[in-house]
This record gives sequence, structure tokens and C-alpha cells, in this order.
Amino acid sequence: MIKVLLSGVGRRVELVNFFKENGFFIVSLDIDLTAPALYFSQKFYKNLKFNNENFISYIINIINNEDIDLAFSLIDPELPIFAKNKEKLENIFRFFPNYDVVNITYNKFLFFEYFNKLIKSNIIPTLLLNDLIEIEDEKNKKLKIDNFINCIINDDFLVIKPIWGSSSRDFFKIKNIFKNFDNLQNLTKYLINFFEILNLDFKKFIIQKYIDYNEEVTVDIFYDIDSKVVELCQRKRLKVRAGEVERAVTVKYPFLTNFILYLSDILIKNDFKLVGPVNFQFLIKDENEFYLSEINTRFGGGYPLSYYSKANFFEHIKNIFYNKNLNYFLDSRYKENIYMLRYDSSFVIENL
Repeated sequence: MIKVLLSGVGRRVELVNFFKENGFFIVSLDIDLTAPALYFSQKFYKNLKFNNENFISYIINIINNEDIDLAFSLIDPELPIFAKNKEKLENIFRFFPNYDVVNITYNKFLFFEYFNKLIKSNIIPTLLLNDLIEIEDEKNKKLKIDNFINCIINDDFLVIKPIWGSSSRDFFKIKNIFKNFDNLQNLTKYLINFFEILNLDFKKFIIQKYIDYNEEVTVDIFYDIDSKVVELCQRKRLKVRAGEVERAVTVKYPFLTNFILYLSDILIKNDFKLVGPVNFQFLIKDENEFYLSEINTRFGGGYPLSYYSKANFFEHIKNIFYNKNLNYFLDSRYKENIYMLRYDSSFVIENL
């Protein structure tokens, strides 16, 4: 039986159960002993917080003591730490991309800069707020600002959100402030006051073009060790709560599959190697205008819908672990028009 460590399990009870259904032994971790998914695992530990200096050594001790075969993290802040230490336990961390890949996908501005060079028309125009506020006389910054203004000047709205963030925290849709000020100096004063009122650090935020999309689609993808797409499943978000999908339905858009295969080939050529479970998030107006808004190098929170639709990523994990041949299903196996309607349930324990 393959022993798997899941870090940051939180409420991911279904995911824990999927692993168990597919023959894995689960040891789970969370910093909070009230995290429900801990109690559906075969064994669990209270974890240290990701910014604790002993975080990785603590996890390595658990891996050694429990004879762990594979490890996954389910929360964004831990991903760069696991990736940075991949070489220490390469076989156990085999489903983590390298640090550069994780750092670019986790940092929303680095993501824009990198992917804007590869697929410019499918990336949302983005600017660091710090570049706008501390413009100085740097030509490069001025050019970035001018390019951004040209992209958004006719829009009614903009988006402000954290460089590092998840679950839609500190996400603001605002009026297009570039229309309301005669010069950048007045605009920057306004922004500084705005962030002071909210008690937030503007240096940790980006400003983006607002996309008036018709559909938001997340694509769960499984990559092999060589970064080739093994299987994918597209799911359209119908309702979101705290940044995680609550209701969704599977769709099958050929233009999205073709785009993902096209982009994946480009990434391989650029030595940008995704591996294991990954999810791409898209904002779609139509098949001729759509935007890749985010990449998460982990199991997506809505992956249960993909699993129920027959996109079983655990088969691929086992095949890779046992050095068996993979079946490259791409989008052929999962079913369309499968709905996921989530609801809250409870269980009770004593003497925590």
C-alpha cells in the first residue's frame, strides 16, 4: 500500500476519501486540530505553520518515521517550500514542480510577466501597484505603466488583488481610477490613502484589467513526469463561496483542450515543467476571447467533480509510482453535464 502524506488537509474530506478508495494509506497534517479531514485519515499530526523555520525538518521527520512514499500539499503557501526542498526527497516530492515553476505560478505578477511573453493575447494585463506608486524616473517602469493604461483606459472597472493570495481574500473590483485623475501624482495619492484606510500594504498588490467574462472554467490537469498532459477535465463554476467552487458542471470545450495542449508544448520547450495534479483557471467571453487567469500546482478545491466525472488522477499516480505505462486519456474519459452541488455536513468528536 502506498503511504501518502497530505499537508494542509483542512476541509478536503472528499479528497482524503478518494485516496483511500484507490488503495492509499493517508497520513494527514494541518495546523488546526479541528480540521475535519484529519479525522478521515488513517493517521494525522498537528503541523507547524509554513513560515516556521522548522517546518520542513518537522515534515521530513514525519516522512521518515511513517515510511511515507509520496507527499502532496493542498494549500498554496506551502507549495514553494516543498518545491524548494524537492532535491532532499526527490522521490517523495516527485509530484511537485521545481521551485522556479511554483514561484512563478504562485506569484500573480511573475505569472503575468512570464506568460505574457508566451501567450500575450490570453493573459490579463497586469501592473504592480508599487511600480505605479514609486514610479521615479525609471524608463522601464514608465513603459509598463503606459502599456497598461493603453489596455484599460476605455474600461469602466479594474481589479486590485494580492500578489500572493487565495480564496478571493482582499479582492477588490473598483471603478477605473485612471479616468478620474488628471495626472499620476494625484492618482497615486488616492491609492495610498485607499490602502491606508484598509490597513493594507500596497506593495503586496497588483492592479489588473477587469474582464467582463461569461463563464469561469477551471481545468483539472494531470501531467506526467515529462510534463505531458495525461488527462484533463473542464468544470464550469456556477457558484463560488470564499474562493472555492460550491456548484459546478462539467463542460467539454475543444478550444480549451487545444489551447492547453498547445501551451503545454510551449512550456516544455521553455523548460517550465509542470508535473502531477495542476489546475488552470480561465475567464471566457467566447472561444475567440478567453484568458488564463491562474495556475495552481496542486489538487484544485473542486477536483471532486472531475473525479465523479471519471477523471481519476489516482490511477496515474499509482502507475507512475509502480513504473507502469500511462493511459493518455486527455479529455476523452470524463463525462459532460455532471453537476456538483456542495452542502455543509457535520460530525462530532469528544475530547479533542
